[in-house]
Amino acid sequence: MNHLSFRIATVLTAVVVLAGGGAVPVRAVADLDAGMDALAREDFARAYAAFEPAAKAGSAEAQYRIALLLHKGHGVAEDREGAVAWLEMAAAQGHRWALVALGDVLTDGSNTVADRERGIRLWQEAAQAGFPPALYRLSRAEVWFLEFDTEWFTEDVLARYAGEPRNRGKSEAALREEIRAHVIDRKATATMWMILAAEMGDERAAHDLSRVIATLSAAERAEAERRAKERRSHR
Repeated sequence: MNHLSFRIATVLTAVVVLAGGGAVPVRAVADLDAGMDALAREDFARAYAAFEPAAKAGSAEAQYRIALLLHKGHGVAEDREGAVAWLEMAAAQGHRWALVALGDVLTDGSNTVADRERGIRLWQEAAQAGFPPALYRLSRAEVWFLEFDTEWFTEDVLARYAGEPRNRGKSEAALREEIRAHVIDRKATATMWMILAAEMGDERAAHDLSRVIATLSAAERAEAERRAKERRSHR
C-alpha cells in the first residue's frame, strides 16, 4: 500500500456516517454506545461523561441526550440554557426528537427563549419526515380552535377583527363569515395532523382522535379527511 492509499484507509476507518447526524469519528460512536448503556442503568453521571465527547465530535444523538440530561439535571448540574444550545445543534442536523424537543421549549410561553412561530416550524420540519410525535404536537397547537364553537363569537373577538386595517368597512355579517371560515380551516388542519399521527402509531393521537372527530361538523370532518388524504399522497 502506498502512502496516499494508507492515509485514505486511515481516514475511512476513523469516520462513520450516522443517519441524521452526518459523519462522526468511530470513537464518538463508541462513546455514544457507552452512554446509552449507562443511561439504561440510570447511571446518569457516567452517561453524561460518555455522551459529551461524542456530542462535541458532532453526534446529533449524543447532543440530544446531553440536552435531556442538562435539562433535567441528571448526572450533572441543571442547565436549561446549555440544554437549549445542545438541542439547537442536534436540530440543525435534522435530529427528529431534537426538533420536537426544541419546539416544545420554544412554544412554552413561560420560557425566556419562547418563540411560538419558530417552535411550530420545527415541529413542521419533523412532521415532514413523518415523525408521529411532531404530527401530534401540530394538532395540539391548534387545540383552541378544536374547542371553539364555529358559530359563536364574542363581541371582543369581532371588535379586534374589525379593527384590523384590512377589515375596516366590512359588515358584521362579512366579518362573522370570515372568522367562521378561518376557524373551520384551523380545525381541519388540526384534525388532519391528528389523523396522520394516529395512523402512524402515536398513542395519544389515537386516544384523542375520536373525541375530536365527535366535535366536528360533517363539513369540517370531510375537509380534515381530504387534507389528510392529500398529505398521504405526498409522502
